[in-house]
Amino acid sequence: MKIPADFVLYSLSLGAEVKTEIYSGNNPQDDIFNAPQVKHYKLTDPIGKCLYVKSNGKFDLLHQANANASFVHIHLTGVKASDADDINDFLVNFHSCKPMDQSIQCANDRILKSVTL
Repeated sequence: MKIPADFVLYSLSLGAEVKTEIYSGNNPQDDIFNAPQVKHYKLTDPIGKCLYVKSNGKFDLLHQANANASFVHIHLTGVKASDADDINDFLVNFHSCKPMDQSIQCANDRILKSVTL
């Protein structure tokens, strides 16, 4: 039996304590962005819409290039103020990519360049 998946999930470590999960797909876990007790930030630029939340050593970011595009949800844990430069360097290097035949084509624009920790 084959079950199609409409998402990709990556788990990474950024240093000793910072862990990240990156989801790319059509149905992100977006309940954190709707929680009333969380201060969230909203960015809109030509590269898409982005919501992000910072709270208690956690950082969540949800990006969508346009209404028909899939989402990118980045969840970081173990975040301290001293990690800000490393995390910003990590985020600023995300590019918009799409599958093309047997390869992937990525745009030159960096989709999260306006986000700061």
